Amino acid sequence: MARFHHSKARVRLAHNLKFLRAQLGMTQSAIAKRSGVNQKTISNMEDPTGDVDPLLGNVEKLADCYGLSVSGLLAEDFGDSAAVPDARSGWIESLSGLTATQKQLLISLAEEFAAGNSNESKNI
Repeated sequence: MARFHHSKARVRLAHNLKFLRAQLGMTQSAIAKRSGVNQKTISNMEDPTGDVDPLLGNVEKLADCYGLSVSGLLAEDFGDSAAVPDARSGWIESLSGLTATQKQLLISLAEEFAAGNSNESKNI
């Protein structure tokens, strides 16, 4: 069985997860709450030398949290801004210009929106 641990894909995943979180100005704890992935797991996944192979289910949850597919999350190293998937590059660049207060307000609004949509789908 192929191992993900310390592979190029593992390093790329770690860098991309950390890059995306940093661009949003969010903590690992905030991403954990938003994605449903344990904060310690996120910490391990953001460390390219982490001691535990990431589970595909957690990779899928984090990709979804960032609005990407798993293949989009692994396709390129986002450290090169040209590599960010085209549908996301504009908003990531826009977010990087926001103040910490503006980012927090945007995150709060997005969380309220997501909670509202979740509640509406349960009522259908």
